[in-house]
Amino acid sequence: MKTQTNNRFIIGSCLLLASFFISGCHEKGCTDPHAVNYNSVADQDDGSCIVCASVQTEIGTSTAELTDFNSSSPHYNEVVARLHLRQIKDSHNNSACGTSDCKIYFTIENLVNSRIDFFGQVQCSGGNFFFSFSQFETILANQSTTETIIPSTVSNPCGSLATSFTNFFTNGSITYH
Repeated sequence: MKTQTNNRFIIGSCLLLASFFISGCHEKGCTDPHAVNYNSVADQDDGSCIVCASVQTEIGTSTAELTDFNSSSPHYNEVVARLHLRQIKDSHNNSACGTSDCKIYFTIENLVNSRIDFFGQVQCSGGNFFFSFSQFETILANQSTTETIIPSTVSNPCGSLATSFTNFFTNGSITYH
């Protein structure tokens, strides 16, 4: 009987020691594979996971009009298109996810009952930044272009678009179809 008690004591002690050593081998860390600080070795989550999320906020808008100054045009001295600018700030929930970023998007709205073709130029200055771009546009009657990011380098895209001056013009003629 005494031998049986000793065996139980030894087996119990061994099991206790084994569970102590096994539980002591856990690696704590972030176990979420979508987190920027994911630890592939961790098998015990310690609550430190950083999952990136961003919030987009409109921080400025601007509008400019395109007037047809060609005296032989059927729309002479009329506003034929309108440029819409939207300034968006992308903020992250944690600095480990990156820094805030701003982008400026544009659409052009055709205001006449004809398709228009023109080489448009946009200049925007003030509000601590400047940008300029030009491109050929074809816009169906009474339609708008798809919202597109400004295709040029903006010196300070988080500057104040709302307090800037925007100019929208064409150096050539506008063709109506």
